[in-house]
Amino acid sequence: MNRILFDPDNNGNINLNNNMPDFSNNVINNKNENRNSYSARNKTKKVSRIYAIILIVIGIVLIGKSVLAISFANKNNVDAPQVSVNKMGREIVVNVLASEPIKEIKYYWNTEQGSVIQGDEKNELSFDTNIPNGNNILNIIVIDKRGNKSYFKKQYIYESDDTGKPEINIETVDGKLKITATDDKKMSYISYKWNDGAETKIEANSDEKEISQEIEVESGKNELTIIAVDAEGNQEERTEKIIGDTKPDVSLSIKNNVLSINAKDDEGISKISVNIDGKTTDSGDTPINQKEVNATMNIEKGNHTIQVIVTNVNGLQSQKELTASN
Repeated sequence: MNRILFDPDNNGNINLNNNMPDFSNNVINNKNENRNSYSARNKTKKVSRIYAIILIVIGIVLIGKSVLAISFANKNNVDAPQVSVNKMGREIVVNVLASEPIKEIKYYWNTEQGSVIQGDEKNELSFDTNIPNGNNILNIIVIDKRGNKSYFKKQYIYESDDTGKPEINIETVDGKLKITATDDKKMSYISYKWNDGAETKIEANSDEKEISQEIEVESGKNELTIIAVDAEGNQEERTEKIIGDTKPDVSLSIKNNVLSINAKDDEGISKISVNIDGKTTDSGDTPINQKEVNATMNIEKGNHTIQVIVTNVNGLQSQKELTASN
């Protein structure tokens, strides 16, 4: 229990004001301290709230960036095309499966010029090829529409006593080209393409030693590539420059000792040469470059052997002969 001691003065009087504690000052000071403490706590709370809000905002931003990064990663990390290969005897069957449409497939044996198969917007393609004779490496490159690539490489060994390559022959038949490939054992297939176009493949029938195919000639100057493969995988390749054009049309007539020449060509005439009894006259080296030319020449009386050669701008020639007696 707290006690208040009264200290009387010399006369025995007690001054309550002097002896009483100053409660009012203590109360005021306590109030000020409480106010200051409350204000400090409020400031601390406000700062804490601000930091909390800042942390929340930063967290939202980081989460957003993470989601965006994951979204881009999922978008870009598309599975590359899958290649599976099965060997059946000397035949290789290749299956390609892609999550995106296939743009093209390139394949080749060893370091030889390869073949290209167009994807045609498909997600799955299959093709086959024969193992060449000897020790070989099969290389396959698959490219999808987004540019994703898959590479396949594997060694295959096939031994055979047939090492002779097929023979390729090209001839003109009724305005078309006839391709013939022959082998002393057995043919497998021939393929051909114009310039950098798509490849066309013709398979051989059972035990067939020869494959023939007539093809239309493309207009203008072209490059034709032919590949012939026999049953043992021996391969022969031939490339020719082919002009897609027809020969000029030429007609001759003689009347009143005058030789008349009419020449027509869809591309244009470049030169006319006339040989009469072994003596040649021509239009010169300067191209005429006309699609129709009418020319005349005086001929002496008597018997003559006349030969006319008309050349078009692509170098194709037509020859006409005429025996004159006047």
